[in-house]
Amino acid sequence: MGKANKRLCAALCALVLACSGSCIAFGKKLSAGCEIYALQYGASTYAARSVYADDRSDELVEFTWLVYLIKLDGRLVLVDTGFNDPRLLKRFKIRDFTDPIDLLKELDIGPEQVTDLIITHTHFDHVQLAHRFTGARIHMQARDYRYIEMNEDVPSFGPMCAYLKKNGRQLSLLSGNEALCDDIELRLTGGHTYGSQVAVLSTRLKTYYFIGDESYLLEGVRRGRGNALYDSRERNLEIIREMQEKLGDPSNEVLPMHDPEIMKRFPHVTRNIVKIL
Repeated sequence: MGKANKRLCAALCALVLACSGSCIAFGKKLSAGCEIYALQYGASTYAARSVYADDRSDELVEFTWLVYLIKLDGRLVLVDTGFNDPRLLKRFKIRDFTDPIDLLKELDIGPEQVTDLIITHTHFDHVQLAHRFTGARIHMQARDYRYIEMNEDVPSFGPMCAYLKKNGRQLSLLSGNEALCDDIELRLTGGHTYGSQVAVLSTRLKTYYFIGDESYLLEGVRRGRGNALYDSRERNLEIIREMQEKLGDPSNEVLPMHDPEIMKRFPHVTRNIVKIL
């Protein structure tokens, strides 16, 4: 082997060793210290025809109302905020409600300690408590934020709009796919809402997809069924088909915001909190 080839071989070996166990994807740090929790703040039943675009039945399906917490390299990242509006709790017949802020306290986390808030889309149960997280950068697609601005008189949006008018530096507006940090990418999907996004967390053993409401339930992903509520049916079906493929690989975990299966598959930390990682 010539000297040039030996140098090349040595360099490649060093690169492999450097990447082994700590960096298996370009631009990823893949921290070993990551933790993921699902927090269930309520439960309800929902009409299947309001879940799946192709459903005309009178069937009811079980719903959970979730937010996710990621602990990563000193960050506390919350995926969506949940809500606590009594009128909406009554309207959607939420049972076993616990304020999401109180659930965080069960993990010894105050809302001001959250460093990053990912908004997957701008429906009430995903944004209504954003103003409570006063220490967080709020990461959302500019498309969806413009919708909130135009509808700031809607009760679910008012507190967030008022807060951001005074604290605009806390807002991180995205225009497509961007990295939140080394291991978290935010991907514009634009199916469920015009500016809906999926958060992708890469760890050493698995990749976790926080899919917002592109599909309410994993069963919808498994069967490739579109969401009954969409801005773009084409984009919604596209992301569902992609997640359907991910489900076939045990190195992936797909995490929707309303599936009771999440609370059954992972070990409980408290009655309403499970630890996913």
